[in-house]
Amino acid sequence: MKEELEAQDEEQSTEHDTLNTEHDTLNTEHDALNTEHDALNTEHDTLNTEHDTLNTEHDALNTEHDALNTEHDALNTEHDALNTEHDTLNTEHDALNTEHDALNTEHDTLNSEHNTLNTELGTLNTEQDTLNTEHDALNTEKDSLNTEHDTLKTEHDTLNTEHDTLNTEHGTLNTEHDTLNTEQDTLNTEHNTLNTEHDTLNTEHDTLNTEHDALNTEHDTLNTIH
Repeated sequence: MKEELEAQDEEQSTEHDTLNTEHDTLNTEHDALNTEHDALNTEHDTLNTEHDTLNTEHDALNTEHDALNTEHDALNTEHDALNTEHDTLNTEHDALNTEHDALNTEHDTLNSEHNTLNTELGTLNTEQDTLNTEHDALNTEKDSLNTEHDTLKTEHDTLNTEHDTLNTEHGTLNTEHDTLNTEQDTLNTEHNTLNTEHDTLNTEHDTLNTEHDALNTEHDTLNTIH
């Protein structure tokens, strides 16, 4: 019985290490999302700078017409990059959901093992009562039974200690589980923010196209006048 409990304790320790590894993975993915978010902000600032450049270079339209076409192609490239990053974020979001489900499954497994230990502890208590009854009935084996009783009491105390340890680990896992849920909510919020910024960039892109068409019209008008 003791060897079986030690094996179960080793299995639970392995599962605990696995949970820590998956938690580190979530942190790494969270840092990657922050990096991508910073990249989107940088691209947004770049678009604002290009927009200001277009207004400043309006008076030099004839000279910078080719430059505007080049910048227009760059905007299309950045737009495609944003779409690619958006797809990547969706993929990472699905991966986080999958890991979250795996954590729930492991949590259920730990609960099942915890219940099994409680059942075994009840069985040991029953066996101890039986030994006490036999001790009263068999006076001739009193010394032997006392020795066995002390051994069983030691094992019982060991099981209580292991049980307390399992309860502590179970509470730690619940805390980690709540932390992962909080991080999941944070990632969902960041994902929604990125979608909003993506829509804003698309709107600015359309605005730049409109301004570009207007500049082309003015350019044609200037060429007609000259």
